[in-house]
Amino acid sequence: MKYLIVVRHGKYGLDGRLTEEGKDQIGILAEQLVPFVQGNSVVILASPLPRTMETLGIVWRTIKDWVRTDLDQSQQLISCPELLRDSNSTDPMAALQLILGYHNRSVEVVIVVTHEVLTEYLPVEFAKRALHRELSRIILGCGQARVVGVDPAGDHWLE
Repeated sequence: MKYLIVVRHGKYGLDGRLTEEGKDQIGILAEQLVPFVQGNSVVILASPLPRTMETLGIVWRTIKDWVRTDLDQSQQLISCPELLRDSNSTDPMAALQLILGYHNRSVEVVIVVTHEVLTEYLPVEFAKRALHRELSRIILGCGQARVVGVDPAGDHWLE
């Protein structure tokens, strides 16, 4: 794996779906992801809630022409209950184990679309357990992403 990219869904309304502003946020963010995914094999894991699945869709439509397509789409776009937002049902360790499972596979970029509760935990714990280095804790706002590079020079914060 070259990059773990943790994306927080865009702004959403009372119905739990992305607002127009949220869609615009993710559209802009997705364009910023292209340099990280270009020519690489990519898997996108997302919480099954509507706002994260909509975020996954916008990201995928933006990057799909730039990524290597040696995986079937059903192996590239995956709904994961481990990434749910509710702190009562979220098991951060299960989400981390899911990501660590991709670390030693041929997948070069893993994009995780999730909620605030996991945006701080996942990058820090992935860096600690898989890369044996420390990262500062950052809670992402809606429509933001954190890129963790296997090479520390690859770390970025996108908004």
